[in-house]
Amino acid sequence: MKILLFKGAKCCTLIFICLFNLISKLSRPFISCMSVTACFLFFFVHRHPATAKWYDRRDSVIIEFCVADSKDVQVNFDKTKCGFSCLRGTDDVKHENEIDLFEAIDENESKHKRTDRSVLCYLRKAQPGKAWPRLTKEKAKLTWLSVDFNNWKDWEDDSDEEIGNFDQFSDMMNNMGGEDDLPDLDSADDESADSDDEKMPDLE
Repeated sequence: MKILLFKGAKCCTLIFICLFNLISKLSRPFISCMSVTACFLFFFVHRHPATAKWYDRRDSVIIEFCVADSKDVQVNFDKTKCGFSCLRGTDDVKHENEIDLFEAIDENESKHKRTDRSVLCYLRKAQPGKAWPRLTKEKAKLTWLSVDFNNWKDWEDDSDEEIGNFDQFSDMMNNMGGEDDLPDLDSADDESADSDDEKMPDLE
């Protein structure tokens, strides 16, 4: 990971130097200075990934991007990717995340909902009933991503668990109510989530 970050920074530095040399040849110093400043801001303004947590369900994967009072929320679902961006309401910090997913999803049936506390994304699995041991395609540790153990449970041994919960979320999306309208993704036997013999996901 450190090597990739180093190479990325080196690449941006080389691009910036090339642009600086090109712009410095312009005849008008003021325009040259403004152009260099714009290039610097474009390449070096840091964008923070949003803190996120996720858990697995029979027919969907749920990701929660933990950004309070978010605005300008953009969520893009692709067959093998999920992209997220927003501004944090308190200080307008830009958050951007892109996830290469463990398995394919149905992008047309995937949904998201913004609340005052976070942005919830429901990713419909292309193959319902197939467990995801991790969220990402590669087994890499992302500092901003964690497992939502409060909602994680071993659904593979429960054939009746949460059938139709994704449809409940779709109905809720049509109404776009507040936080109280979020679907209940846990069945009545929540106590089973604390069982010692549950299969736990990879921490990556």
